[in-house]
Amino acid sequence: MIEIILTALAVDVLFGEPPGFIHPVRYIGTLVSIQKSFFDSRDHEMLWGCFIVFSIVSVTVMFVYCYLHLASAVPFILRILALSLLLKTTFSVRFLHQAASEVKIALEAGDLQKGREKVSEIVSRDTSDLSEKEVISAACESVAESITDSIISPLFYYSVLGLYGAAVYRGMNTLDSMVGYKSMRIGTLSARLDDVLNFIPSRLAAALVLLSGVVHGCDWRNGLKIFLRDRNKTESPNAGNTMAMMAGVLHVTFEKRGRYTLGHDSQALAPHHIADTLTVMKGSTLIFVVILLLVEVAIWKV
Repeated sequence: MIEIILTALAVDVLFGEPPGFIHPVRYIGTLVSIQKSFFDSRDHEMLWGCFIVFSIVSVTVMFVYCYLHLASAVPFILRILALSLLLKTTFSVRFLHQAASEVKIALEAGDLQKGREKVSEIVSRDTSDLSEKEVISAACESVAESITDSIISPLFYYSVLGLYGAAVYRGMNTLDSMVGYKSMRIGTLSARLDDVLNFIPSRLAAALVLLSGVVHGCDWRNGLKIFLRDRNKTESPNAGNTMAMMAGVLHVTFEKRGRYTLGHDSQALAPHHIADTLTVMKGSTLIFVVILLLVEVAIWKV
């Protein structure tokens, strides 16, 4: 297991995302879009939403089954690489780092408009009139939240259920991002499933952020304080866990206009806080991989 995770991480760090035409998530998104356009505004939207969930899970499981069957026919080393390549498509560290870093670079160059454009690529809110502080906050929030759904959750489900778990999680998370809005009855089930799937990983991710903060000399006591105080302020039952912990360990405030305020203003947000958030994110990922390695060694010795 761990050798596949390590290889997948190496592929991600060295090469980033695979081309779109071979990326499974692209085809999941296409399938969701087709079904959404067909079923939207029809009667029994919640029932159709259940059908979409069933279809995405079914297609994902069938794809993984066929992929594993083909991979079993090649030599061991090639099989490890093949499985690692599929696992890599379920998470992303390099893309997250690059996207947030581009926001930081734009702001450091004094180009607020470009910073708004860059941050719009990683958040769903309207960024056209955000202040510099709000752009920085949006970028940091996105990184903190993505520690769960873009890194820890896929690896968590891989460690528990193998490639089936990681792939189905990615399919459900993609579905939720496309239709899982409270105003859309068709997305009700996918939204609730995403909440359930991220319940444990989001809290695990928050603990990893705390540990990473300790390693990097951040204020873990304040992180724990803000986590306990502010984690339930977001609409999502999971997103606030890592965002509140990140705001606490960095001694900053994350704010989404008209929605929530996490942390406090002991430090005014500056572009370097994006880099600090990325440092904690990378540390959280490394700590989790080390934990998985130790667990595998312990199981092997038993």
